[in-house]
Amino acid sequence: MKEQATVYIIDDDASARKSLCFLIESAGLKHEAFWSATEYLQNFNHSHVGCILLDVNMPDFNGLELQRELQARECDLPIIFISGYSDVTSIRKAFLNGAVDFLDKPVDDEQLISRINDAIKLNIDRKTVKTSEETFEKRKKLLTPREGEVLELILDGKTIKQIANHLKVSIQTAAKHRSRVLDKMQAENNVVLVNAFYRTKGVAEEASENTAESEHQPEASE
Repeated sequence: MKEQATVYIIDDDASARKSLCFLIESAGLKHEAFWSATEYLQNFNHSHVGCILLDVNMPDFNGLELQRELQARECDLPIIFISGYSDVTSIRKAFLNGAVDFLDKPVDDEQLISRINDAIKLNIDRKTVKTSEETFEKRKKLLTPREGEVLELILDGKTIKQIANHLKVSIQTAAKHRSRVLDKMQAENNVVLVNAFYRTKGVAEEASENTAESEHQPEASE
């Protein structure tokens, strides 16, 4: 990602904020600290990369309430809760609403840095998938209805012969359609196209054997 990952610390306890800032800085990570949920929301931006380190009990509205507000704003920053007064109900609510971790104060330094690094990686992965999906959909809009049909057949692992049979056209014509689809989708071949599609779904899958087989069909010309 272009933007440097940042740990957003939200805790009303000044000494706790200072300790967390020192720890995170010593681990070579960028950080920003806020004393309340309201202050953080005033600085919230969807483009932010990193994670949120969030205290549960705060004066204006608590960490669980902030979590729900961030959900409403479609924030994709992973949240790690920290609390000196945790209870089963709070922990359950936090995880049900998507928290990646819930740690009791005092937090073990090594454990916290490890969880922060995991959360940052998760956020970067999520944003990469989202970017890939947006790019894929943007290119897909360039296809004609017939090319869109060919795309779906390619994603389904059909060979060039099977595509021709499905469309009731010659292999040469089907090959031309496929060539235009690959060109508009900016993919070198069927396998690259299918892998790009699965990356938009957040799934690491290789193209099927049928898809790979279709790559070896001749690009016949009329």
